[in-house]
Amino acid sequence: MKAIYKNKEAEVWRIAKDDLNQPSWVSEAFAKNYLYWLDNHLRILIPALYPNWSKDSRNFGYGMYAVGYIGDVIDLTNGKVVSKAKFEKDYRLI
Repeated sequence: MKAIYKNKEAEVWRIAKDDLNQPSWVSEAFAKNYLYWLDNHLRILIPALYPNWSKDSRNFGYGMYAVGYIGDVIDLTNGKVVSKAKFEKDYRLI
């Protein structure tokens, strides 16, 4: 789905186990184990989804995985996981 964040369009996905309408990038990420369910939370390999992450020398070897919970949102465009509350505050669905 698409959203507006800081006046720019962003590709986002709300984390859900039973989402039958996942975007293709989410399905591909699950197939390649970039996204992996651990009970009721999702392990996310950030550098695989957001290649620019690895170009920042501050990130080398740190925080390669993020954890998302059901209802949180993955912002593919900006390479981050956003809580439900922060998403509702800072983003606008289009």
